[in-house]
Amino acid sequence: MTQNIKKLKRTLFDYRQATSDIETLEAKKAAGKIDERKYDAAIAKGRKHLDEASVAVAGARSALRTDIESSQRTAETLRSEIAAVEQQLASGEPYTDKYEREQVKLRQRLTRAEANEELLKQAAGTESSEELTKIVASMEEEPVRDEDGFPIGRATYTDFPGMTVPERLILLFREIKKNPHTKRPVIISAATIGALILALFGVLIVSGMRNDPGNTPNILGRGDVLAPVLVDGAEDVGRFEVTLTYDAEVLTALSVQPGSLASSGLLERNVSTPGTVTFSIADTTGITGSGELVIIRFRTNHIVVDPAPLTLSSVSVYDVHSLDELALEEEDGWIDTGNLSVMAPVLDLSQ
Repeated sequence: MTQNIKKLKRTLFDYRQATSDIETLEAKKAAGKIDERKYDAAIAKGRKHLDEASVAVAGARSALRTDIESSQRTAETLRSEIAAVEQQLASGEPYTDKYEREQVKLRQRLTRAEANEELLKQAAGTESSEELTKIVASMEEEPVRDEDGFPIGRATYTDFPGMTVPERLILLFREIKKNPHTKRPVIISAATIGALILALFGVLIVSGMRNDPGNTPNILGRGDVLAPVLVDGAEDVGRFEVTLTYDAEVLTALSVQPGSLASSGLLERNVSTPGTVTFSIADTTGITGSGELVIIRFRTNHIVVDPAPLTLSSVSVYDVHSLDELALEEEDGWIDTGNLSVMAPVLDLSQ
């Protein structure tokens, strides 16, 4: 979405510049500061530039109108899906929890689609590049928020990540009451989980007896959280170059590991500068698909009320064949330091 708004911003700037150049030439001619031959050549070139800029502006506005129609169709589809889920909830069928979670996700997506549509309409009616600069800045700096004040995104690392094993078991046994046919598999699942927990405790006890606790490193320490950077719709991408910023008072970046999409690529990273994570991934065979590009490990220094933002401050993506820079949409993420839930930043190449 932001790509077409930025395109309109550039074309409006070019149009204004071409208009200004023509006005300057006419003023020089009126003041006798330019001879007729030079004026004719310069004014012809300026008018050609103006005509090209005018066509580019019209094309950018047309692209925005297409985006508006797409957002409207998306919103209508989401409203239909929400109505269907509400009907399932009202029918009293089993798996109510699943429908409730689906309803929350759909409503978040609808809120974002409606916000996108409103921003596109504002941009389409804008006559100056300065106004579009403000719109783009608001889109990049202030995420759309749900009714509880949390930023809305297209992707999360986990659903309800703070749910503990006992809470999951309680949900399973609630399901038995709603649907008796699930009793046997639920009991088997619960018994399996219990056996795994006992085995894990046994391993930990034996390990604690055989090793010095001071020399045993923790994979994920207290207050640590893993935040992925996700990619949507990559196709033959040869290189990613990303700079992500965060609040160094609240978080500390500890490491960057390759995700599922970057398993065969060359990863270069730097977390030594407080408040900044930079990484690049190069793959000569091309990266295609959707999933985790990298996984960043953070340590929470303080617990704060608002989610700590993870901002994609600079992103460049290049085609593996042509080496041309590819267009994409960026969506920032956040970490909730209270329950360590994560909204993953997203690089959307699917447009």
